Amino acid sequence: MVKARMWGGAVLGAGLLAGCAPMPPQSQDDPIAFRINQLESRMEKLEQSQQGGRAVDVVSTQQQIQEDLRQLKGGLEQQAYQLQNQEQRINQLMAEVQQRIPALGGGAVAPSAGGEAPAPVAPPATDAPSADGATPAAPQAPVPVTSLPPVAGEQANYDVAFNLLKEGRYPQAADAFGRFLQQYPSSRLAPNAQYWLAESQYVARNYDASMVEFKKVVTQYPGNSKIPDALLKIGYIHSEKQQWTEAKTALDRVIQEYPGTGAADLARQRLNRLQREGHIPG
Repeated sequence: MVKARMWGGAVLGAGLLAGCAPMPPQSQDDPIAFRINQLESRMEKLEQSQQGGRAVDVVSTQQQIQEDLRQLKGGLEQQAYQLQNQEQRINQLMAEVQQRIPALGGGAVAPSAGGEAPAPVAPPATDAPSADGATPAAPQAPVPVTSLPPVAGEQANYDVAFNLLKEGRYPQAADAFGRFLQQYPSSRLAPNAQYWLAESQYVARNYDASMVEFKKVVTQYPGNSKIPDALLKIGYIHSEKQQWTEAKTALDRVIQEYPGTGAADLARQRLNRLQREGHIPG
């Protein structure tokens, strides 16, 4: 029971960074990403210590993991505050852009070089006859400009789902991420939502459902930064289900296709563990 709680808490803690907004691929220059990789490594060591019965090592590692989680939470809260400010600024800029976009056929002109938008040129009066006595045709109504995507609405729905995940309400989080993907299939947040849908199932140990969702990350979002982590979790799931050959194949793929990443380091650690336990050849 203790191991199950620690597993869920550690996996969830390692995932906190990516949930607030779509983020660039993690690199070794990102201090929080580096700490997350360290946390995953400590989880591997903790499991090994539990298997070996070394109680002192287990307690020490557990305390270190708890401290890392507290530090990660503080870093996440700071980044979330910065992202919130950035989003507010983006929304303000979007509103200004929409105000400056001229309606097609409406007679407006582009802003001047100094940044001030000149007054639109008034169309000629429609009730005055022309020089030859003919009444000119009424001008056509301007074509409405398509509005920009509802970014704020997408973010709000995404945040609801991610908060459920952070609270440990995994079935509700999975449902919320699923609804988000149905409502916003083309959202810039869709790859993250798909990954966290799979993660919600994984932390709850619903391995079959989680496997299906992680595979969607790989097949539906080519080139996304979540793919190495999704492949890593696919390898973990095969390992949990004692499908050793499939686990080795998935973990080897992470190492070969994404060398130098945190996911590759963790894949290598899991392979070494499977070799020590005699599940796969050395």
